[in-house]
Formats: sequence, C-alpha cells, structure tokens
Amino acid sequence: MLNIQMLGINNVRAILPLLAGGFMRYRIALHQSDDGFSVSVPGLPGCWSQGATEAEAVENIKDALREYLAVIDEQLRGEQVREIELTV
Repeated sequence: MLNIQMLGINNVRAILPLLAGGFMRYRIALHQSDDGFSVSVPGLPGCWSQGATEAEAVENIKDALREYLAVIDEQLRGEQVREIELTV
C-alpha cells in the first residue's frame, strides 16, 4: 500500500492546498527524447508519465496527477485537514 511517506511527502501541511478540489494549476517539466516525451510534476515527488507526443504526455500526466492526489486523499481520510492560502 502506498502512503504519504512513500510519495516523499513528510509534512502533511505542505499538501493541504492539493486537497481543496476543483480546478488547480501545476507546473510540469517536459523532456523530449527519441522515444517521445517524459513529463513530471516537480512539486510532487514521483509523479511522472510519458507519451509518444507532447500532447499525449500532457494528457497522461493529468491522469497521473489525479491518481497521485487520490492516494493522498485516501491517506488523509480521518485526519484533521485545514486549508491555507499562500501568496507567492
């Protein structure tokens, strides 16, 4: 079973903004190779995907993000969770 520590997230408060639901924006890193594109989410350790084209890689990382966040949501079930706002 995957847990928050396995995802490299040691501070639950660091992921509170992820739990708000709805529309969110994420920075992704795309890397092109002879085999296509790999894509990762730098802010979420271990969240990566790939695709033959850039568009396919972007669609695949959206699915990976949903699954990643679902694992976090499951791990926090029953925990006291708060939302915070951060200006950057």
